[in-house]
Amino acid sequence: MPAFDLQGPISQPPSVGSTYSNDSGPFSTCGDMNFNYSTEPPAMAYPTMQSHGYPYIQMDKMIGYGAFGRVHSWTDNRSGRRVAVKMISNIFMTSSSAKRVFRELKILGSVRHDNVLGLFDVARPTRTDFQQVFVFTDLMETDLHKVIVSDQVLDQIHIKLFVYQLLRGLKYLHSANIIHRDLKPSNLLVNSNCLLKICDFGLSRIWNETVQEPMSIEVITMYYRPPELLMENCYYTRSVDIWSVGCIWAELLLRRPLFQGTTEVEQLDKIIEFLGPPMPAEMIGVSPNFLHSIPANYKNHQRRQDERKWSIFPLHPADLMLLKSFLNYDHRKRCSADQALKQPYMTEARGFFHGEICSCCRHDQGPMMTCDDPEPRHPAPIHPSFEIDLRQQTIWELQTNLHQMLVKHPGFMNMPINDNEQFLQEILWNGHSNLGHS
Repeated sequence: MPAFDLQGPISQPPSVGSTYSNDSGPFSTCGDMNFNYSTEPPAMAYPTMQSHGYPYIQMDKMIGYGAFGRVHSWTDNRSGRRVAVKMISNIFMTSSSAKRVFRELKILGSVRHDNVLGLFDVARPTRTDFQQVFVFTDLMETDLHKVIVSDQVLDQIHIKLFVYQLLRGLKYLHSANIIHRDLKPSNLLVNSNCLLKICDFGLSRIWNETVQEPMSIEVITMYYRPPELLMENCYYTRSVDIWSVGCIWAELLLRRPLFQGTTEVEQLDKIIEFLGPPMPAEMIGVSPNFLHSIPANYKNHQRRQDERKWSIFPLHPADLMLLKSFLNYDHRKRCSADQALKQPYMTEARGFFHGEICSCCRHDQGPMMTCDDPEPRHPAPIHPSFEIDLRQQTIWELQTNLHQMLVKHPGFMNMPINDNEQFLQEILWNGHSNLGHS
């Protein structure tokens, strides 16, 4: 399968927030990707890494900026590895922002998987009264949104590979008790060899499967938000991510979002127009206020799915059934990531991924040695009590505990920020964190 060679302009760029992607390499034929969402930043004369004791670090370019500061790409000349570095600042301004940063860094430091963007390193704070963190991750070439809206030809094997890797990464996350809660094409980073990584855990939560607790319904970007959240059900499960996968799969096939509403009501109308109205048994946990509005809003609808609507997807009937199971009103009947990976649709992509892309199989000498488990679970899930402990901590306790977590993280740069903070700030432009609220 040929590597990507994007052509034509890129439109509708996603938020640069936590999406660490590069605008060079094979994707550069589409022109520079536009990461400018405000005014042009002031010109800067960057200090050299050599002058700060890191002769093996080469600073490449600024790849993103915003109110939070700058994101830069760096190269470690010892290994040739390229990384993205971002400053998260003003962490402890509020309790909610501190908890969200703590949770995101906990997740980033806990994942090691080909299809999940994990934490490569942090610049470790040496004082407990720190206010910012410098985060290093692998640098990817672009994201799936930019691929979808480009002129890049997407063959069926491309789409299968992306869906397979998305589900493979999601199985790993779900087995770690992590609900992503913001899966969308711009949060799926890709390289020209079709490697895909799930990124941006700013809205993620650690989920307790045995104890149902209310969670925010103000999560997941509108086009990919499942109907239970639109119907104000705050007792949802990890199946919200599966609905998002279905929307992304459909978007890959159509080259446009399947459901494009501008408000919660309009988004639900778009879903009902395609699927028909939900049946009472499919609305368990829905807000009573919403239930009262259903007869007035949808009384003229009949639950009669028009199979002709599904004909827009160029899929084999068995594969279409899998897509339908993702886009099911009843979250209890949605296919899990683990179940979906066992379907015939994934067979070709599995073979290609493990034959050409993955790092878990040996390709170096002799016959390829395949891994024992092509779709592994997380070996040490985050305990659900993490969220309970997080809620009970004060800002001071969060600062102390985050410091302890960061200084224990194994790294390759060993860069304490008390010695290099001014230098890193010069490069990354001091500002506010974009990680938002819990």
